[in-house]
Formats: sequence, structure tokens, C-alpha cells
Amino acid sequence: MTDREHQKVLNFISPSMIDFNKDGSVSNIYHSASGKLMCIEDMKAVLDFAKQYIKRFKNDENIEFLNWQNEKKRDEQNAAWAEKVKERGTAPIPCFIYLLKDDFRGLHKIGRAKNIQNRISQLKTANSGVSLVAHWEAGKHFESELHSMFEAFRSSGEWFNLSSEHINQVHEFFNTQNILPCQPQESKQ
Repeated sequence: MTDREHQKVLNFISPSMIDFNKDGSVSNIYHSASGKLMCIEDMKAVLDFAKQYIKRFKNDENIEFLNWQNEKKRDEQNAAWAEKVKERGTAPIPCFIYLLKDDFRGLHKIGRAKNIQNRISQLKTANSGVSLVAHWEAGKHFESELHSMFEAFRSSGEWFNLSSEHINQVHEFFNTQNILPCQPQESKQ
């Protein structure tokens, strides 16, 4: 599979829905936003991708192990954050992970800032169409995790072409970390 074909598969798979029958077999694959069925060319690319995926990971135990390693890494990063809190007696200087929307371009920015209000003001100076979608007080490592998660949708820099489904995935990502979105008054400094 060429890089172009691989990117095409990633662009199609990520915003897609797969329907399963009761017996676990696939009944349909369609684009979640439009509801359109996958064309034959795309299905062939997905089949090729699936073959490579199976060859690479070989079995569910390997996938479970990789998921466990990723979870362990996140736990270690959270423990390091907690250790800093314990050593200092207070939390480290807060870091906010934010999600902004550029209403003019329809893109979203995933970034981080120590002072969310100042950062938004800076960005609004350059582009008045920028608005805050949500933000979380969290370790700075979460920014790079989100960037990796949505790499296939990167437009440029920290700007991503995200759907409402992707926005829900960002919220779910923080929910699984037990990190709730900040209320606007929580971030004023």
C-alpha cells in the first residue's frame, strides 16, 4: 500500500461506522457523516490495510498488550504529575489543554497554555472567528496524545479538520482520564 493509499484509508476509516451482525460479522461500512456506503476502490484499500494490520499484530493478545502499554504510560505520566504535587505541596503551574474552533475555516486547534484567557485573546487578535469549544486542566502530555490521535485529520500545525464525532472523542478521551472540562470561571487568572 502506498503512503497515499494508506492516508486515504485513514481518512475514510476514522470517520466511518461499521455495523455488525449478531454473529459478529460485518454487515455494512459507511461514512458516518454522510451515511454513504464505501466505494469498491476504498473497500479494496481497507481490505489491504486489514491484511497488513492482521500480519503486524497477529492476534488480540498483542493488541491488548499494546493497549495495556499505552495505558501504563498514561498512568506513569499521571503519577509523575501527582508526585510533583506531593513534592511541592501544591499543584504545578496549571496547564490547560484547549480545543478552539476557527469559524471561518471550519478547523479546530488543539493546544495548551498556562493562561487560557491570554492565549484566546492572542489568537483572537489574529483571527476574530476563533472561539473556545472546551478546555481541561491537565498535564501537557495530553496535548501530544490528542495530536497523535487525530494525526490523519491535521490540516497544519496544531489545526485539525475535526467532525462533531471527533469533538465527542476528545471529551470521551478526557472522561476516561477522569478529567472534566473546566468552567470558564475556573481558568481566569
